[in-house]
Amino acid sequence: MTQFAKVAGSLFLCILITHYLHELGHALTAVALGYEVSMTSNVVRPLAGAYQNELHSNLISLAGPLVTIVIATAAFISRAKLKFLAPIILWNTLTMRLLAAVVSLKNPNDEAAVSVNLGLGDWTLPAMVCVFLLTLFVIAARERKLGLWWYLSAWFGMSAGYALVVLGEDLLPQFAL
Repeated sequence: MTQFAKVAGSLFLCILITHYLHELGHALTAVALGYEVSMTSNVVRPLAGAYQNELHSNLISLAGPLVTIVIATAAFISRAKLKFLAPIILWNTLTMRLLAAVVSLKNPNDEAAVSVNLGLGDWTLPAMVCVFLLTLFVIAARERKLGLWWYLSAWFGMSAGYALVVLGEDLLPQFAL
């Protein structure tokens, strides 16, 4: 297998897995708070009505990004053992939160919604999360001396992965919890 295929394919799979884990964080928090929810690769919604209060909404909204941060932190700590997978996981978690920040320009979600609810402004929590994830990625990328081919491979895998997660959401498994 070529290095290009290895990076692109690994990132594609990483995106699918990480998105489901991120959404599972939201879903399990909602269930713990007494809600029944539906979960796709890209969203968790209550099956009936809305969340009862702002605290519940904030806790559920923060749970997904916290899962993503835990995944990134674990990958960073384990980067010597993970070898080529560490920067793939770190790149994925970073781009995932950057894309969420872009989506939040129109519709604040996850950490952006909580940031607004807490009166911190639109960008405080998203910026903190993205800077943290960027720092982890840059350290790992420098250690691995990633080159142009790595970034081209990552772009290809990321494009395919996000196309499936966002545009093909209806084709992927959905769950009710």
